[in-house]
Amino acid sequence: MRLREILRMLPQPSSTPSVSKDDDTSQVRGVPRYVVYLCAVIMFINYCDRVNISVAILEMKEELGWTKIHEGHVLGAFFIGYLTSQLLGSMLAIRYGARRLLAVSAFGWSLLTLLTPEASHSDVIILCRILMGVFEGMCFPCVFAILSESKPERRSSNISLQISATYFATVFTLVTSEQLIIYYPWPVVFRVFGSVGFVWLVVWASTAMRHDEMAHKRAAKHQATRSPRQQLRIALRLLKHPSTFPIFVGHFAHAFCHFLALSWLPSYYEELDKDSTHDGHKSHAMQLMAPYIIMTSCSMLGGQLADYSIRAGVDKTYVRKLAEAVGYGIGAVSMSLFLLVEPGTLASALLSISIGSSGFATSGHEAAKLDVAPAEYVGMLQGVSNTIAAFSGVIGVPVAAYINSAFDSWKAVFAVVGMVYGVAGIVFYQKGTAVQIPRADLTSESHRPIVNV
Repeated sequence: MRLREILRMLPQPSSTPSVSKDDDTSQVRGVPRYVVYLCAVIMFINYCDRVNISVAILEMKEELGWTKIHEGHVLGAFFIGYLTSQLLGSMLAIRYGARRLLAVSAFGWSLLTLLTPEASHSDVIILCRILMGVFEGMCFPCVFAILSESKPERRSSNISLQISATYFATVFTLVTSEQLIIYYPWPVVFRVFGSVGFVWLVVWASTAMRHDEMAHKRAAKHQATRSPRQQLRIALRLLKHPSTFPIFVGHFAHAFCHFLALSWLPSYYEELDKDSTHDGHKSHAMQLMAPYIIMTSCSMLGGQLADYSIRAGVDKTYVRKLAEAVGYGIGAVSMSLFLLVEPGTLASALLSISIGSSGFATSGHEAAKLDVAPAEYVGMLQGVSNTIAAFSGVIGVPVAAYINSAFDSWKAVFAVVGMVYGVAGIVFYQKGTAVQIPRADLTSESHRPIVNV
């Protein structure tokens, strides 16, 4: 029996159709492949410029005499700007066009990356990092707004490619920055990565920005949504709408576990070394990279399978729910098994699988943003969702430290990760949908949406 026939035989929900009365997917012309790839490249560059300081700062603080407190202020300043620019970026994308704003955004953070070595000699570095957060924060809403024109059967793979680019960039930057610092002074890290952004800008300006007719037509059609007051009202309705709640839960869970792993996995393995009988320092490069390698693979594979299922006729809502359930289900089960075994190769493998398998959920809550929001508000939904998810870093990292201190065990911390995966998977499977929100629910002056999901 062929895979296409098996997919059609899968049980599918019958209570909630995947197409609303005013769903505009039939009018979508699709996004050119070169635009999708260029968006993935800038997402890659975005994360490279975000992560490189985490390696360079080891040399910076020694040379510049920074205290631990000042180091924390420098690293934390980025998130001040990042949090404030998510919704702002989505609003500006509607008003001026996502492709134009993406170019401005990339120019801003690339320039600030180049200027970081000079700014680091004074407190200007704090302002530099805040502004960098502002420019980088606008990237995600812009990319999602651009990809809102994706055909339904390409949405999963298009979004998975973007998110996978950020995972790969994390690994690539950690390794490359470390090698650059070995052979060159630390400012070279910022010079190299900052320059790459300008190369992308030249290509983007000469290709994608010259063919933005759909964005102009959509903006002209929805002139009434350009008022900041109206846009804020739409953002609030997206925040409160029942269809978006499962998306926020899934996104928050993924970000919570991702930030926690990025922040505390090195400490976990370092403490394992101290507790073992191993003499000298042991490298854990593979254990630290493995979750992101698995995450990238799961995200890409999940995107292809989800799109194939939709083309095969499987209900779109069911595909989104299944992707989320598989990603977080494997994550929760693997984490439970990790808690039962002693530290070692098997434990490291289970931990990596648990964190990495969440990549499947990209075809769940992330792709659902393109399904649920009308095309011109996809970027705004991403802005609202990313703002909520960013708080997971503010909450999750210190909470993990408190739990570890209170229980004197990292397994207590990872138990919380497993529970978060489980809850998010259940919530999305029960409440998630791929039905587009009626435009009137967002734009009407007095309409109060009532949606059963």
